[in-house]
Amino acid sequence: MASRDATATVQMRPGWQQQVDLILWNPCGYRPEQYVVSETVGPNDDFRMRLVIYPRGRYHYKDDCDLLSAFLEILPPVSLEGCRWRCEDIHFELTALKEDEADVKPWKTGTFTFSDSCPFAGLCDICDMDEVAEEGIWLNRLRELRLRGQATCAPPSPKGRQEQVELILRDLETFIPNPEDPRSQTPAPVLSRQAGPPNAFRIQLRVHPIVPERSGCLGVFIYLTPGPMQDIGSEWIVQDAKCEVTVYQEGANWIVKEAATFCFTDEESGNGWSELWPRPLQDLASWVGLGRLVVQASVEFPLQTDVLKDLYQGLDFSQEVTQVTVRLASGPPLFFDKRVLMACSEYFRDMLEEPRFREGCSNEIDLSSDPQADHRAVSAIFRYMTSGTFFANGDFTFALAIRKLADQYRLIGLVEKAETELGSLLSESNVLMFLSHVFGTGCRLEQLCVQMIMNNGCEVLVLQEEQLTQMVDAHPELAKKLMRALLAARSQLRWPE
Repeated sequence: MASRDATATVQMRPGWQQQVDLILWNPCGYRPEQYVVSETVGPNDDFRMRLVIYPRGRYHYKDDCDLLSAFLEILPPVSLEGCRWRCEDIHFELTALKEDEADVKPWKTGTFTFSDSCPFAGLCDICDMDEVAEEGIWLNRLRELRLRGQATCAPPSPKGRQEQVELILRDLETFIPNPEDPRSQTPAPVLSRQAGPPNAFRIQLRVHPIVPERSGCLGVFIYLTPGPMQDIGSEWIVQDAKCEVTVYQEGANWIVKEAATFCFTDEESGNGWSELWPRPLQDLASWVGLGRLVVQASVEFPLQTDVLKDLYQGLDFSQEVTQVTVRLASGPPLFFDKRVLMACSEYFRDMLEEPRFREGCSNEIDLSSDPQADHRAVSAIFRYMTSGTFFANGDFTFALAIRKLADQYRLIGLVEKAETELGSLLSESNVLMFLSHVFGTGCRLEQLCVQMIMNNGCEVLVLQEEQLTQMVDAHPELAKKLMRALLAARSQLRWPE
């Protein structure tokens, strides 16, 4: 049994794993910062875990704070309470469980380091609960959201670029306003230097002063800004950036750490903790007599993902090459490597692995009933599977067809490439046509179309009145929504629910 005053840090054993399920009743009925805690799982003589869910978000400083956040809390063995401990490379997975699917996939993942000074870390900005409820696909028959959190002590994973920055607050008297002095003004936030190369995102730490309205809390935020030599355009997004902050005071015996993954965008470039380590206001004066306040922040940027690289990673080249014949509605058949086809596409893997299916026995796939799966389109899909590239060369009809087939064949990377190409071709003259193909998918292209339509009081709907009239028969649900948007444009520029 470890001593409570032990100085050695206890590590978690490799292979440790726990999971816990949590049901959110009426998941849209929560306010920001309200949370639900799962039961604690694991034996008392080992590290334990519990799940903490914020259905409407944890941090109230954000304008859009209603995105679900999930946090993992690691609890040490009972014998180690009061001792130093550290758990590195803890892989946290959050999964939404669906009644009709036994094979579930993680909704969001992250890898963190937990310790006695930082037992709590998690995933922010996961999803909008209103959209989840409206789509209904994640809710069961009782309109409940079933979540599963799983934590694993995994082997060290590859890490992306990491930037660190530090702020030292020397004059605490000016940083902590006197609540009894009405003339005392709230100091401006203190900004650190910007850390990072000129051709990549840089980080900056901003520490907001302690004010009575926040019950003596520090506000610590991390901001991302594009580098001066970074050519990314006006819109950008950095997803799943792992952020950590540490706050301590020289000469004091306390230290505070927090960790979470955040999504940064050109519209929401700052994330952080608005209420870090609350203290009673009457105790704040004791800070002044001690040393300087040190605030440190680090950001680990996500590695650039290559869908094909991950798929090819598990490809077994010791297997004998088997050829698959793909028959089309017209023209000669196409031939492709079965191993690559199964590695890249779950759709074709399910088809070719199942011995009950004709394709699995004959190694022949018949696409002749799908007019969009022509020689050009299927060749482009095979070219993507072998090179990771796709070019429509300005042909948006072809790009739309590829996007539809890629979605059907579960080629996420190709869907994204097709949407990127389509986004570069988007204009007022084709926005309604584009939207008719992606309406209801919630994809990035649909969002771009909606933004363009809502600009200038839905003026584009007036200019494209003929196309709008044609949509009434072809896409009645979309036409109704566009009509409502046009009618509401005079009072509010908002996409109708």
